[in-house]
Amino acid sequence: MDKFAEELYESYLYDIELTEGSVESYKSYLNGICNKLLDPLAISLQNPKDQPFGFVDLFFRLRKDEKLKLLMIANNHIRDAKKNKSTAIVSGTLSNYYSGFKAFFNMALLSNARPIRPTLDKDYTKAAIDSLYDSIGEFVFSKKMLDGIYLSRLKTQERDYGTYRFPMRVIWKLSTTDKALNENLLDVMKKKIDEMIYYVSSDGKQTVCHSDISYIVLSNDEGRVKIGKKTLYTPTRNNDFQKQVPLIDQISIDHLHCMKDLLVDNIASYPALAKLSNDMNSVLAGKKFGRNSDKAKFFMKSSVCENYDSAFILSLVDETIDIHNRMEFVAMDKRENSSKNDKI
Repeated sequence: MDKFAEELYESYLYDIELTEGSVESYKSYLNGICNKLLDPLAISLQNPKDQPFGFVDLFFRLRKDEKLKLLMIANNHIRDAKKNKSTAIVSGTLSNYYSGFKAFFNMALLSNARPIRPTLDKDYTKAAIDSLYDSIGEFVFSKKMLDGIYLSRLKTQERDYGTYRFPMRVIWKLSTTDKALNENLLDVMKKKIDEMIYYVSSDGKQTVCHSDISYIVLSNDEGRVKIGKKTLYTPTRNNDFQKQVPLIDQISIDHLHCMKDLLVDNIASYPALAKLSNDMNSVLAGKKFGRNSDKAKFFMKSSVCENYDSAFILSLVDETIDIHNRMEFVAMDKRENSSKNDKI
């Protein structure tokens, strides 16, 4: 893993509030599963005439569509190894290794990092990835895997409505100063994910809660996402429903009720959040940032943020829990959701 990839992965692990020891463990887990399973897979997708890259380094040299396909292929590859009790890795070790990969997977879905100059036969690799991807009939994602994807999105959602903000990266970081407070926030986020609705009929009248599923199947063969024997449909801007395309990065979490209305219309009930918004606007004024995560990190290093006392943090997290309790989520196609600017 080159330095760029390692720093990006490490930054994400700290973002989700792993301890320094856990960060090192996750890095070793990812290295372990790459060495045993994913690097050989990556090498098989590259021109044998070239010096090959391992899985992570290959990933960052691909274009967006190819990155997603490689992630889905890798996830299936690991699931097959677990199912077939691969002799390459003992069972307990594979479970730990898989944790490292899942964190990388979640980071990759959130990352907009541009591809590194390829320095590989990109046409050969693209054809190899496309061929292998097309040959796999179904991609299975367990509820536990989905929980991690959705929770990662909730922890990092950033809303900027001018005067008012909903900066979850900052709020989450502040909540970690009190273990019980952080656990309360985490519990409500998990609860709202479990209550998330999937539409499983073309008229939207039949639904399934996330808490009731064991896994979803992204079927290449059938061109649909399956929940049990039913098909996932997602709402459109035209107030009808469409079959969800079988791509994991296109399944987004949508607010059933507009987040802006929920926040701005009730801001008088959230004085701590209003203060945080005002403080962030002051600290960030006139500065340019490439990513929302850069804004959050800059603010968290400011003396304003560092001087928040426990009473303020308690009020802020309590308000955030109240806001989450008012939220209702549905699964929606990312491309449809982008027009609403309410996706997570």
